[in-house]
Amino acid sequence: MTVSIAANGVNGQDADVEDAGAQARSSLVRLHLARWADWSANRTSAPAAVRKTAPADLSRVLLVGHSRGGEGVNRAALDSLNPPPAAQDGYRGPVRWKIRGNVLIGPTVFGQNPVPDVPSTTILPGCDGDVSDLQGQIYVDGTRGVGKGTALHSAAYVIGANHNFFNSEWTPGQAKAPTDDDFSSEDGTDPVCSPARRPV
Repeated sequence: MTVSIAANGVNGQDADVEDAGAQARSSLVRLHLARWADWSANRTSAPAAVRKTAPADLSRVLLVGHSRGGEGVNRAALDSLNPPPAAQDGYRGPVRWKIRGNVLIGPTVFGQNPVPDVPSTTILPGCDGDVSDLQGQIYVDGTRGVGKGTALHSAAYVIGANHNFFNSEWTPGQAKAPTDDDFSSEDGTDPVCSPARRPV
């Protein structure tokens, strides 16, 4: 089962907080997981659409996030293992799920908190003009020698991939919002990343 959540309320205000909304995104993810845990425990309380599906197996949760959402799901995994101070957290209930892995797509790392004990793979877009320093590599490098040391962390560098094109709402020609190609070069003739040459 795949569930997608909208963080537009966080996105609209994240410039006002030091971690660029990572804690708020974590809270949002965990609030959704808590709701699914409630529905799994009491199927009669679930919406009709949920009752028509098989019960969610919350012992095998994979979180996927793009850009700041990548940092947000990493933080959700971290906060599921080590609850943050209640005054900073939007979710204060029990953890009734197990996050087995994270997929981070062009993630940011404003909070500098890679979770060491949850396996992750990070996709680093080769033509990323938004997170152009490919800071997501820290989700691999920053977990070395930390924690139990049993979780696999890897990164894949995708040649030609553009940051915004991983999200259809930011892809030029598909989005409803005004969008543009986030990659740029001084003369516009990059042999790999210029729009006319990029496969993604």
